[in-house]
Amino acid sequence: MSERQFKLVGVIEKSVNRQRTQRKLWKRKRTLVGKCDETGRLYEADIYLAVRRKGSCTIYTKFLGPSWPPRGDDVYPVPIIMTAESLRQASRKSDD
Repeated sequence: MSERQFKLVGVIEKSVNRQRTQRKLWKRKRTLVGKCDETGRLYEADIYLAVRRKGSCTIYTKFLGPSWPPRGDDVYPVPIIMTAESLRQASRKSDD
């Protein structure tokens, strides 16, 4: 295989991997939005979800209004902020 053909194969593989990643993300976002919608309906909760990746942003909201989502200063009682690290810590505690 020539060097040019080898580079072309690499470019094609990167393109296929990028498409596969985009497809997986799209499926995961669809599932996540579905779960948010279901949670909002079952528990009468207002939901706001934002997913941002590489300059693209997808937002799901159950309630559409000028006051939603509220700014951090406007929320009472003080909200519980969940981060990836806090979820990992909670998972470790439940495993103990």
